[in-house]
Amino acid sequence: MVGLVIPEDPMELQQFTVDSSQSITTVFQQLMRKSEPVFLCNTDGEKAESRILNVDPSNGTMLLSHTSDYAFNKKIIEEGVYVVADHFTAQVQFFVNKLATVMFQQGHVFAISIPDEIYRIQRRESFRALIASENTLQCDIPVGTAGCLSMPLYDISRGGVSIVDKRASLPLKKGVVLQKCRLELPSIGQVEADLEVMSRFSYFDGEELHDAARIGCQFMTLSLGMENMLQRYIDHLEYRHRSTM
Repeated sequence: MVGLVIPEDPMELQQFTVDSSQSITTVFQQLMRKSEPVFLCNTDGEKAESRILNVDPSNGTMLLSHTSDYAFNKKIIEEGVYVVADHFTAQVQFFVNKLATVMFQQGHVFAISIPDEIYRIQRRESFRALIASENTLQCDIPVGTAGCLSMPLYDISRGGVSIVDKRASLPLKKGVVLQKCRLELPSIGQVEADLEVMSRFSYFDGEELHDAARIGCQFMTLSLGMENMLQRYIDHLEYRHRSTM
């Protein structure tokens, strides 16, 4: 369910900030092509449905359909509004301070500036795919100037991965960022992303506890294209998992 997210501490949203103009434009273009609904929300709890009708990165503008509520349309022109939409496994949200009414395809629509940044609030996914023992899925972690450590994965989700460090060669603590890590997804392609270490604990293989570490990491930087690749792979593992139940 799409709804406005306003935490008590506004800094909580900073981790979800997207400020790449190309990525922001791509999000809006994807919503437009799929004719996905976007919702115009204010802090009074009012919400109305709209659609993205046009995205023009050359002049930095975007067109949204008027809502069916005339009074609400008038109110948000005067006060501004939050735009909220579902995008894959996340919710997109940003505030529009100025809306103008213009003509488009023989009707009145809202014209707004494409924002410099948006929040892409990732939802926690319940399905975490365990990597089968016969699977050789690895995470390649750059070290030094030209070196690389290849670590097997314990599990993978849309939010991150768990890396098995059998030799305890990575003495990592929570908050450490591993840059430009690579995952080669079979039959799909290579995903490259920064990983932030969230946890480190002993590795249990189902039979015994090992001294080696299992390092839980979350994705920090993930392009839309790579996110789509990851989602396809997770869906494949999820389908295979459910087919054996």
